[in-house]
Amino acid sequence: MCANGTCQKVGCDGVLGSSSREDHCGVCNGNGKSCKVIKGDFNHTRGAGYVEAVVIPKGARRIRVVEEKPAQSYLAIKDNSKRSINSDWKIENPGLFNIAGTTVHYVRRGLWEKLSAKGPTTSPLHLLVLLFNDQNYGIHYEYTLPAEPASEPQGGAIPKASEPLFMWTHSGWEDCHAVCGGGERKTIVTCTKIVNKTTSVVDNRKCRHLTKPEPQVRKCNEQPCQTRWMMTEWTSCSRTCGKGSQSRQVACTLQLPNGTLVKARDRDCAGPDPPASAAKARTA
Repeated sequence: MCANGTCQKVGCDGVLGSSSREDHCGVCNGNGKSCKVIKGDFNHTRGAGYVEAVVIPKGARRIRVVEEKPAQSYLAIKDNSKRSINSDWKIENPGLFNIAGTTVHYVRRGLWEKLSAKGPTTSPLHLLVLLFNDQNYGIHYEYTLPAEPASEPQGGAIPKASEPLFMWTHSGWEDCHAVCGGGERKTIVTCTKIVNKTTSVVDNRKCRHLTKPEPQVRKCNEQPCQTRWMMTEWTSCSRTCGKGSQSRQVACTLQLPNGTLVKARDRDCAGPDPPASAAKARTA
């Protein structure tokens, strides 16, 4: 603060020129013992879509979430209302966001991201990772919570359970549409409910208020369709004794992308033509 042309700092006690500072628990001139620091790492790498990393409880302070190194994934955070960053398949520009009663600072430099907030939060925060191409090198998160035990509910009241969070997720991949010659496979988009880090697939109508993402598409079975010789079983010998013969059907075939076999020209199949008949001697 500047007064009469002189600028001085204002301490956490509100006194001009004071050197008083808050500790990491948010207590002015505190000793840092009134809260506990929660730290964790999350390195889920399988699948595509939103994956919940952790639920940061109400009352959290000094929230910090950092990607270990740049990756083709996005950090996302959401409270129990509609306030969020990078949720519902909408990627935000870096900046300041008011979520859960605090200001969240979102930083993105290239593919590297960071989230931070002073707190305290007025509702739980769901920290998620939006995965693409199964790539996530891990994130580190930390925050503080009051060290005092939570007060007992009055009048025998039962604490309220966590509110469920609904979102669209990519829960798996369809089979490839072709067996050769180049095909595509798409992700299966389903509505997912998240409660206390437990996920379950629910009816899609639960997510009807959210924008449903388009399936992700990958190429598959790009190897060329091949020709090959196909032969039936040999017929029974033409004679029960003496010198007889056997025969079979031989054809050059081509496998189509849908798996169907069709007849091709003999010259298109590699190698010599397999014999269609054979002489065989039998004794009585």
